[in-house]
Amino acid sequence: MLPGCRFLSVITVLSRRSVRRRNSVAARAFIAVDCVGAASLLP
Repeated sequence: MLPGCRFLSVITVLSRRSVRRRNSVAARAFIAVDCVGAASLLP
């Protein structure tokens, strides 16, 4: 797992605790795209 994704996983946990469901879903989508983007930078 990339360090960036590991850090974002913490944000995911925090977003799950959020009462607003839309924010948590948006956060998960953003994290997924960010992890894929970071992985694509690797050789």
